[in-house]
Amino acid sequence: MFFIKTKLKEHKLIPGTFDPIFKEIFTCKECRNYTCTLISKITNIDVNYLKENLVVENTTLPIDRAKEKAKATDVLLSVEGNIINLEMNNEYYDGLFERNDLYAFKIMGRTMERGDTYAEYKKLIQINIDAFNKFKKEISVFRMLEIDTHEPENESFIKYHISLSKIAEKYYNKEKLSNLEKMLLLIFIDNIKDLEKLSDGDEILMEYEKKIKDLNENETYLNLYDEEKEARMIQNAKDAYRDKIATEKGLKKGLEKGLKQGIKQGIKQGIEQGKNEGEKLKQLEIACNMLSKGMDSDLILEITGISKEELKSITK
Repeated sequence: MFFIKTKLKEHKLIPGTFDPIFKEIFTCKECRNYTCTLISKITNIDVNYLKENLVVENTTLPIDRAKEKAKATDVLLSVEGNIINLEMNNEYYDGLFERNDLYAFKIMGRTMERGDTYAEYKKLIQINIDAFNKFKKEISVFRMLEIDTHEPENESFIKYHISLSKIAEKYYNKEKLSNLEKMLLLIFIDNIKDLEKLSDGDEILMEYEKKIKDLNENETYLNLYDEEKEARMIQNAKDAYRDKIATEKGLKKGLEKGLKQGIKQGIKQGIEQGKNEGEKLKQLEIACNMLSKGMDSDLILEITGISKEELKSITK
């Protein structure tokens, strides 16, 4: 296939948040120090142990039903006793975390060999790298706990959520970043100058810098990025048009319903008002007849229910 190399704007680059690049970064030999150091700083697993024992796993998950499409995790790694799943979440939508949990349970099931017991499950560590703000902290840790005592119910599954957006805000506000924050921010950066500034003088960060620069020279990734961006723009346009039509239909329906309800309510109020006025006239007529027959005023008021002022007006 013939590729036409995509031209990015000056000083711009495809960031590590782009799924194909994200997978390459965290599974390639060139970035092993970066990957192991990052995972160690997040999970507290010894970095040297990771460097010696971390293994890249197959990222295709098992198919449970014939009609179910194959699902792939972003990055799946393992080290004795642990499965480490790195997920790059570029956009938040309803069901995102449920989808990731479903992947996690499939991964845990796959780690069991025939004859294993449930007690022999490997611990699953899911690291969600989010390009959005969802939780209050930059790095949030989740596990199943008892509400009052905070006792862990199941220690074989732990989830991390890392907000790249919050770290980027600190950087652009010129706040001091920790080494871990710099490592994470590199994934989010789409500007060569910022990339070089952040990694300058740090061997591990420069390892990432070199790799992502190389990937940005690769025509395959450039064209994949361009195709995805175009597909996303088309989808966004479709979504915007769909929302516009839905809004217009909703407004029209709402106006029609409101008009019908208004007319109905107006008729009802008119009938009710006419009925009340008719009853009042009838009571006043009865009061007049009673007055003409010389009946006591207090008795007239009691029987008809009209007011003293109304009785005075008809007396005159």
